[in-house]
Amino acid sequence: MTARTRYALLGVGGLALAVAVGLLIALALRSLPAAQPGAGPTSAPPAATPTGAVPPAPAPSEVPEPRPDPRKNECVDALGDSTVDLDSVQLELHDGDLVAQFRLADVPDGEAGFGLNIERSGNKAYLLGVALEDGKVDRVFVQDFDRSDTDDLDTDHVQADGGTFTVVFPRDSIRRIGNDWRWSAFATAAGADPDRCPGADQLRFER
Repeated sequence: MTARTRYALLGVGGLALAVAVGLLIALALRSLPAAQPGAGPTSAPPAATPTGAVPPAPAPSEVPEPRPDPRKNECVDALGDSTVDLDSVQLELHDGDLVAQFRLADVPDGEAGFGLNIERSGNKAYLLGVALEDGKVDRVFVQDFDRSDTDDLDTDHVQADGGTFTVVFPRDSIRRIGNDWRWSAFATAAGADPDRCPGADQLRFER
């Protein structure tokens, strides 16, 4: 399998894999034997509390970190929900070029990548992706699934600052996308499920 095919599959096939894993877990839980009547308690009885003693307070539940409201053409993701943790993605148009800023909570070692899944009317689908190798940009590309072709861009189209990657997709590389399209973002790494923003939904790009 070529690197081009591997990253395309990582971007668009993670959801099906997650569904399959969920079904396997559900089947495994269903096959567990049910508790039999009269078989006795399934857990140890609670320990007696000495008279006058104050029982310990329950452990506080973890509260998810509050996230800011997304701005125009921005997706803000929950933190700590994936091995490759996508923080947020912001899109803007500048003189016909699409500028996408990806923020990762941390940059994984080894093979990784992030990008945009784009769909427009007529069921036309595109993948705008960046491949990383040990945190460094290895490849930038635009894949047109309708025509089964891929445009490779110069890696200079990406500016990296820690976990923030700003990518410029030139107008010539995205001209077939048109003016009315929807998008979602993802980040993934070898051996990990993709982190998607905003989940299974897509956002309409606002001009």
